[in-house]
Amino acid sequence: MRRVVGLFAIGALVFGTAGCTVPSNGITGITIDAMGNLVVVLTWCGRQPDAVIVYHDRSSEGAAAPSEYEPSSGGSSIKDAVYVAPRIEGGIASFRLDAPDSGWEAVLKPSAFDSTITYSAYGATNDNSYSTRHVRFRIGDAEELKRRPGTVLDNRYDLQTGEESNVFVPRAEFDRQGQEESCLE
Repeated sequence: MRRVVGLFAIGALVFGTAGCTVPSNGITGITIDAMGNLVVVLTWCGRQPDAVIVYHDRSSEGAAAPSEYEPSSGGSSIKDAVYVAPRIEGGIASFRLDAPDSGWEAVLKPSAFDSTITYSAYGATNDNSYSTRHVRFRIGDAEELKRRPGTVLDNRYDLQTGEESNVFVPRAEFDRQGQEESCLE
């Protein structure tokens, strides 16, 4: 019964975000493990996220046939994966994108990630009280991360150009930023 209630809560989380923007409380990034596998990393201040959502814009070049549409955006986003978080202490978490571990559970498992698609990932709460700032990434970013060991891919928005770009931050700095900046808001 508890599992059913948990899955219902995740369903509400995923489908209940229609048209709303929630406050940010932390950041999401992508790094690699020792074997070169992509790893989602999160850092936050206060209450932990309940899940991580991975999705992509349906208009992405080379997009595979749509699987499940994210209703919050009028069908323009496709939800690729939902990972439920275990109880986490300390405000920092990570898990492999393709094979979640450390208590993370994929309740919507990705069939396969397409190297031609730009994905987004973020941490979310069941009650939509906050989310972690999203990160956009491509499967091929693993190659760049291999050339930059110990770093996390993050995105930064430039107000002057109106564009988002990738930045590679040392892991310790990423963890510090996510906790300190979130606690200040």
